[in-house]
Amino acid sequence: MATALILLASPGFMGCKKDSAKADPGSLFKNTVWTGEFNNGDGAQPVSIEFKDGGAIIWHDLAGESSGAWKVENGGISVSLSNGNGFKAGISNDNKLTDIQSSAGSTAVMMHAELNTSAETTLDETTWTAPNLNLHFTGGNKVDMALGPNGATKYNDIIFIYKAKTIRFAVVNGDYKWFFVCNSKLVFKGINKFEPDPTIYPFEVSKN
Repeated sequence: MATALILLASPGFMGCKKDSAKADPGSLFKNTVWTGEFNNGDGAQPVSIEFKDGGAIIWHDLAGESSGAWKVENGGISVSLSNGNGFKAGISNDNKLTDIQSSAGSTAVMMHAELNTSAETTLDETTWTAPNLNLHFTGGNKVDMALGPNGATKYNDIIFIYKAKTIRFAVVNGDYKWFFVCNSKLVFKGINKFEPDPTIYPFEVSKN
């Protein structure tokens, strides 16, 4: 009898959780990471947004990190960054941003984003590749990179930062910047830029 009561009660309990999330959209954002793409005039770039409990956010992209704030209003999300960029959006039932509208004066256009629930990928002693690119994570937050058809251009023992579903590093005195968003355990969406060249180069790396 007790077992039957528990089984009968379980669907109702799950329904309450879903109804609670709809009634309080903020519960979808507190202490979560959402990943997607934005465009600031240079083309689509990957981005990761950390939503902190209490209304603070950290925006991660190729240029670095930006602070800001978020709040839920009228059943949607409103984001404002310290650099003047921002947007408002609705929230779909499958945890994606919808009907995204840039804030007045914003130079960055949010294209899409969704809740990233992928497990944290273990990088030590793994190799990731794309055409003309080989990355071998050696451990201790270091990576060896080989570029070109034969891997002739090499950068070894590069120190990288791994946080909020992103990987970031730079070589050549910090002028050659690399940034990846970890959308799954097998594929990272990346971008690089060799300053002062304004061109950004998108790519994807896959785990070998």
